[in-house]
Amino acid sequence: MDRFWILFILLAILIPVSAVSYLKYYRPFDDRNRIIDEGIVQWQPSDTTDAELLDSPYQQSVDTGKELRALFLAGDYQTVERVIIKARDSGYTPWYRGSWVAFYFRQLHDVPREPTVETDLKRAEAWLANSPDSSLAHAYIGDMYSEMGWNARGSKFRKDTTKDQFRNMNRNFKLAKKSLNRALELDPDQESAAYNLLSNARANCQREQITKVFNRAIEQKPNYYFLYKVNLSSKQVKWCGSYGLMFEFARFYAENRDNDPMLSHLLAQAHEYRASQYAREESPVDSLIEKFYPKYNNYWNRYYRYFRDDAVWQEYSEANLYTFERMPDYADGMYRYAKNAAGSGRQQTAKKYYQLAMEADAPFLGADKAYNVGVFFGRLDERKQAARYYRLFLGLAKGGEDRDKLVYANDYAGWIYAMEHRYQESLPHYQRVVDMEPNVVRHVANYCNALFNVEEYEKAEIQCERAIKMDPNHAWSYKILAAIYQRAGETQKSQEYTNRYRQLDG
Repeated sequence: MDRFWILFILLAILIPVSAVSYLKYYRPFDDRNRIIDEGIVQWQPSDTTDAELLDSPYQQSVDTGKELRALFLAGDYQTVERVIIKARDSGYTPWYRGSWVAFYFRQLHDVPREPTVETDLKRAEAWLANSPDSSLAHAYIGDMYSEMGWNARGSKFRKDTTKDQFRNMNRNFKLAKKSLNRALELDPDQESAAYNLLSNARANCQREQITKVFNRAIEQKPNYYFLYKVNLSSKQVKWCGSYGLMFEFARFYAENRDNDPMLSHLLAQAHEYRASQYAREESPVDSLIEKFYPKYNNYWNRYYRYFRDDAVWQEYSEANLYTFERMPDYADGMYRYAKNAAGSGRQQTAKKYYQLAMEADAPFLGADKAYNVGVFFGRLDERKQAARYYRLFLGLAKGGEDRDKLVYANDYAGWIYAMEHRYQESLPHYQRVVDMEPNVVRHVANYCNALFNVEEYEKAEIQCERAIKMDPNHAWSYKILAAIYQRAGETQKSQEYTNRYRQLDG
């Protein structure tokens, strides 16, 4: 066969494949934001106050964690155990279905989820030396080795993880297994230890071990949702499973949801795992598009396209709503449901459940999620709601957030307050913006305007003069100065700055 026919055959194969890839992956960018008819779904703004959103039972558990850490560092292990055991069955947050044991273990580290051999492990060994028959002490050490193992492995897929990473992971997991099994011998109800054993077995695709640990654990803790969740996760394709196994497991336990409404959510979780895998099924065309047009994030385009399928959404939505109706404080689940509704074009549903999620427990969800909700409402031009969630973000911020987010949230909140003529409330936001970015002329001019609105004319004049010094052609600063001099009765100066403003504003 000569070269012509070889080339002809190759093109005959590649062109249709490329065309299909284009239609499947690239063209949907055009209708990605198309709104889906949501029928009777309606959203109404809530009258919940900012202060009420920040008042959460979860915050009490965080405060307790700080007190617990002080007791732990002082060597008062008996009190530490008493506090953890008391919180174990109920905790402070009604909807939280994780392990309160694991939650408080994190609070004992110098840095949550990043235990270190030098300090945290030595303290754990001191606890165990003091209380050798304590299930919690053994579980704590096992939890630490588990975290250290996952940190050693890294977050990449199995095929992209090196042998050295697996070797270091398994070295820690071996130490963890010994401690975790001892914790379960001392207390078969130790759900945190069972969860870690399941999670660690998942990393090595140990299916028999997963089944054995899971069946034993749910006999003791049938309502501990995270045992089911980690088993479901282990059945993903990336953990040597299959979609069939994953959905078979989820649907089997979802049939028993009347005993525990969280079991219904397993089916919703399975769809989220499937969407994530679907989004990673990249075509050659995707790679080229992202190489030359990085702004086209194909991963999220594919992820949300999965939920645009009406049959998928019906099952996903029904599983979520069954849980939410019986657990109206399930903040994390409602946030994810809203996020997928927004991404798939169901904006009314997204507005409703973003709001419900934040009202359920904003402090647990955290500052970044509040910011994301602000961005969502801002894009829909729901300005008052956007400002509300930007203010919530600022209220939840702990100081380590992205500075650009802090600047934008303060700027937006200040603008909305000013639009509502709530000038005293607007001023602190503009002050914070100029403190963070003192050399941006727009921020200085806005601060000048905010001072003018609260009749701080001398301070306003200083800021406007500073803005003009930074940029002699900044029209807005001249306009504010004209207004300042008008109120001061200096008509000539006012007219001079008015003329300058008109020249620059065109």
